[in-house]
Amino acid sequence: MSPNTPSSSHLSLSRRSLLRTGAAAAAASLLPMRGLLAQTPLVIGAIYVGPRDDFGWNQSHAAAMNILRGVPGVTVVEEENVAETNAVTQTMESMINLEGANLILATSFGYYSPFVVDLAAKYPNVQFRHCAPLWNPETDPVNAGSYFSYLNQAHYVNGGCGGAVQSDGPSGHCCGETRADGAVECELIPSGRTVS
Repeated sequence: MSPNTPSSSHLSLSRRSLLRTGAAAAAASLLPMRGLLAQTPLVIGAIYVGPRDDFGWNQSHAAAMNILRGVPGVTVVEEENVAETNAVTQTMESMINLEGANLILATSFGYYSPFVVDLAAKYPNVQFRHCAPLWNPETDPVNAGSYFSYLNQAHYVNGGCGGAVQSDGPSGHCCGETRADGAVECELIPSGRTVS
């Protein structure tokens, strides 16, 4: 067997495949179980601040939406290049009133306040999820919420990889830090030595 021949003991996973799988898992975790069991179809409205094929944030969401299209009883409507202005309000209302969306995924940081908050109050029978940890259960509507990945693990891996590729050894280490809001972030702690 040549070194370039894959064997059953090697797992080959492309970056794109990993992003697609991760996005699908994240999107699937957003689906309320009652929505999967309900008689009412689930209509997801996904809104992107940029193009769907940006090779990053928007594309990972769009890949998840493509997978969700294959779930029986799920319809996905999408809008790309929606500015963080009143344009997002118009898009969300159009998805709700014209397409019957009952779950809105607002994927950009600037969509939340006041746009998602105001429409969640106006449409209490529609679920709104925003892709940033901004939702406050004490002040925001109960049909609004957040979804967000735990970036500290990825930051930790990035820091370890960065240190590992230094030709003269690592220049520091990553450590987790708990913020005042309970979230954990990773921070690079320099070792004090100069890396040229």
